[in-house]
Amino acid sequence: HNYKEKLKIIERAESLQEYPNIIKATRDLNTLHLKWKNDLGPVAKEHSEDLWARFQKATKIIQKRRQEYQKDISGAMKENLKNKEMLLKEMNLILDQKINTHNEWQNSLKKFNTLREKFKTIGYVPAKESKVSWKNFREIGTEFMRKKNEFYKEQKRVFNVNINSKKELISRSKEILEIE
Repeated sequence: HNYKEKLKIIERAESLQEYPNIIKATRDLNTLHLKWKNDLGPVAKEHSEDLWARFQKATKIIQKRRQEYQKDISGAMKENLKNKEMLLKEMNLILDQKINTHNEWQNSLKKFNTLREKFKTIGYVPAKESKVSWKNFREIGTEFMRKKNEFYKEQKRVFNVNINSKKELISRSKEILEIE
């Protein structure tokens, strides 16, 4: 019975070698190892070493695929970090521009928001770089919004001054009209 069950486990492990999702394949392999170790008893000595060697061979192939996957992930994370740093530079360029009109602010805001969304959609970066990257992202966003708010507050103040001077002009005009 144990011999047949261990053969089934080996066949399942060998089929996992071709499984496209290496993370799931690794998890399933770990389950198979637990089953091999804990659930099944010994087999005849003449079969024991052959079965174990075959199981180890299948395991090593899956582990090698997992290691390659990890290397690819590491490379992809470094590439993501480069992309995020490029976007942060572009955001800084927008931040450093001297913007004087409402239309310029609206165009800059569109560009800035597009860059922010791109930044958010880029995948994971190495853990040790992640906090720094997000901190820079938030600081740039905060500074951009602070400058925008300053501009519009100043514009509102200027508009209010203009409105008050126009009201004074209207009241002065009414006074002049009333004088004979």
